[in-house]
Amino acid sequence: MGLHPIVLDTDPGVDDALAIIYALNHLDLQVHAITTVCGNIGVDQATINTQIVLSLLDCVVPLAMGQNQPIYYPLQTAPHVHGLDGLGNVSVQFESLEEQVVKKSAVELILDFVAKFPDQLRLVCIGPLTNIAQAILANSPLMRRTKEIILMGGAFEQRGNVTTSAEFNIYVDPHAAKIVLESGVPITILSLDLTHQVILSADRLHQATLCSNAPWRDFTWSITQPCMRFHQHQEGFHGMYLHDPLAVGYLLRPDLFKTVPAEVRVETSSSSTRGMTVANLHQQPMTPNAQICVAVKVEQFLNHFLQTLLDLP
Repeated sequence: MGLHPIVLDTDPGVDDALAIIYALNHLDLQVHAITTVCGNIGVDQATINTQIVLSLLDCVVPLAMGQNQPIYYPLQTAPHVHGLDGLGNVSVQFESLEEQVVKKSAVELILDFVAKFPDQLRLVCIGPLTNIAQAILANSPLMRRTKEIILMGGAFEQRGNVTTSAEFNIYVDPHAAKIVLESGVPITILSLDLTHQVILSADRLHQATLCSNAPWRDFTWSITQPCMRFHQHQEGFHGMYLHDPLAVGYLLRPDLFKTVPAEVRVETSSSSTRGMTVANLHQQPMTPNAQICVAVKVEQFLNHFLQTLLDLP
């Protein structure tokens, strides 16, 4: 497999942090930049959290701060899932690392790398789509030279995780999602329909960390604990969904995933259905604008994820 040039757009977030480690620790990916966006946490803290992960991995990657508010709605964050700092309340253990942030904005950096790698660069989007939408608004002809947008977001036949009808990333900025879906760029969506098929249990992660000598081993365990306790309290299992790592996993191991073409629409205006994503997954669409991942080989993905995340033999 050749190297995939990517830019990772993220709002860390516990599962975002795991996805960043997963991506940076795999030899088949060239992560040319990381851009941060408001979502699970405000963009300032999201940037700090990304810096912490990069420092733990001793990795130098251009990092740009992105949008601090959605296009239209006030920002809604998720401290009840990810902790007050977005990283399971462990960020206070780390020093500030401002020197890692470049002067360019996330939108500028995204456009720079699309121009540098036309028809080659993939954008892996694991937060709200505000940065990507702003890049499209700034230069839509250039953004159409993006090879693919792989995004974690939406819920089709599964209940939402913010409201009954909406998944968090799309709910936070549905207007951005609408712009992205209407952009003409090839899009692959990993929605809750897929990500709720994959649960990383606390026991399985604990056993994996015991077998690991990775310097970030204890960090991965610590940040996941509040999130796992949340799911134990809310849904009855001591573990967590691997929403964002699955977006990276699709890029690394597409053979593990099944996709279907779809025509996806996003509800932006109704207060009761804000962020709802609508598509018929059982009928060939007349005008598809995305492919949706509907199934994954769970055990093979979990093995690949943990092996890569924790440098397991």
